[in-house]
Amino acid sequence: MEHEESRSLGERLLAQALRGEGLLLPSSDPSDEAAARLWQLLTRWSGNRTRNDLMVDIGLGRKIASIVAKRLAHLMANTAAPAPMRSC
Repeated sequence: MEHEESRSLGERLLAQALRGEGLLLPSSDPSDEAAARLWQLLTRWSGNRTRNDLMVDIGLGRKIASIVAKRLAHLMANTAAPAPMRSC
């Protein structure tokens, strides 16, 4: 339960930090290939194995949401086909 709460908090914190960058959180739907590629690049950069692991680390304070958001914004700007955005 604590793991799920940390993941949820991490997702909210990252979404809030992205809003500060003028962006919305990319889809977590695995069938969305562009968004899946963004998450893959971001998790590789962060040293996490999965998106959920990254969200837990943000929720637990192991990673700083604003820094992760800036990296995600950079990845979004530099991808050939930007991922569809969704609100949280």
